Amino acid sequence: MNYNSPKDIIRLLAEKGLAPQKKFGQNFLVSGSVREQIISAIDLKTGLKIWEIGPGLGSITELILEKISPASGGHLTVFEIDRGFSELLRSLFNDRIEIVEGDILKTWKNYSKDHGMPDRIFGNLPYNTASVMIASFIEESFIPEKMVFTVQKEVAQRMASKPGVSGYSSFSVLCQLACDVKIESEIKGGAFYPAPDVISAIVSMTPHGRFTHIKNRKEFSRFLRILFNSRRKTIFNNLKTIGREKTAAVLDSEGIPSDIRAEKLDVDQIVSLFTRINS
Repeated sequence: MNYNSPKDIIRLLAEKGLAPQKKFGQNFLVSGSVREQIISAIDLKTGLKIWEIGPGLGSITELILEKISPASGGHLTVFEIDRGFSELLRSLFNDRIEIVEGDILKTWKNYSKDHGMPDRIFGNLPYNTASVMIASFIEESFIPEKMVFTVQKEVAQRMASKPGVSGYSSFSVLCQLACDVKIESEIKGGAFYPAPDVISAIVSMTPHGRFTHIKNRKEFSRFLRILFNSRRKTIFNNLKTIGREKTAAVLDSEGIPSDIRAEKLDVDQIVSLFTRINS
């Protein structure tokens, strides 16, 4: 089918009795140039094991299969929450892909126990759950060689934000704890059908291996939520739940003024602070 044609997409959906579900973030890319940008960012090679989240009608699925060559050992697993679209993908791709049905937040951990870590994870993520999905991989230390996501522009900016920038948050630190984050390009709403009311962005994540000593990343994530709990509060006031004297001593030993806010600290400082508090 012509994935660049909204008319072809509408016709196919009508034939199959399907419709885009806003709650699942089903917006289909109708821009061939954007699809090629995504494929370039994923950096595909023959024989790789790939996970795709939310394949929809399979416009990028087809391109991934061409690059990884299943005949040469490549393997593509797609995670699809919509049963109707799962059936459509089976009819389009037969046994060239493996389909895991259901909410990926509820399926990926069990699937990974049997199939291990992929080489790449890609997804056009629903705007309302993108940060939760990405955080779930990081908190479980499930970080492949490359992850590439299409997300709302504001989410991408938060992921890549630096200290002192308004978007810098606990999610920024969590992403950068594990990976170098790069905004590859922006995507205007017209590149999708139906066209969303927001601008999207392609964001890539490549592990840097700098903080491998942080083994319990769920605990680190909880620490971040405490640290950034109230942007108006100082670090001391957010952390004093661990004890006023201990908080004051730790901040002093780290050379961090007690009257500054969390968004002024870089990732290295926050990791060092977490390590000191838990030593």
